[in-house]
Amino acid sequence: MSLDDETGSYEWYYPLKRPAGLPQPATPGTSAIVSYRTFVARAANPAEATTRMRVALREIDSRVVVWRVDEVERLFADAVARPRLVLLLMLVFSGLGLVLAAAGLYGVLSHTVVRRRREIGIRLALGAQRTSVGRLILNNGLALTSVGLATGITLALVLMRVMRALLYEVEPTDPLSVGGVSVLLILVAAAASWWPVRRAMALDPLRLLKEE
Repeated sequence: MSLDDETGSYEWYYPLKRPAGLPQPATPGTSAIVSYRTFVARAANPAEATTRMRVALREIDSRVVVWRVDEVERLFADAVARPRLVLLLMLVFSGLGLVLAAAGLYGVLSHTVVRRRREIGIRLALGAQRTSVGRLILNNGLALTSVGLATGITLALVLMRVMRALLYEVEPTDPLSVGGVSVLLILVAAAASWWPVRRAMALDPLRLLKEE
């Protein structure tokens, strides 16, 4: 009856003109005053076909009431409206979480550069390459990202049952999805680390030593 129905409920449409030998479908043994039929029609122009069907039914029996007319596309859109809304909310909150994570990593690395200015100045004064200093700060950012990735993947595996109800044709442990998200987070971490790395590489060792 729905896309995520796991109970096995279904709807069965059968032709009014059944081939010979096909069993008669079971009908409820009630004395209902009103009986109804559900027709499924295929047409290139649904609006025109609906009008013609109404006219044809009225010509056959004017007492017949067309109760409701729906298109498959609209029924399908209604069926997936809730999953789409959940997906949209997940995308919005995931995007906000990604922005907050990038801002937090940028703040931590900027504070690290300020706190380790003396150390960076001594390294540069002793002949360390600026690229090695930048690599040091970048490695700190990637290390924090790796810890966050490991924690997030572990929590995702723990919450697998909850996540499975929100996914469609994708397993929570899908390696492609996990790998893609991991690569995305690493790229975002590298982008957030870019300005602190540039600041660390641009420090003047002589001025830093004079300040100390």
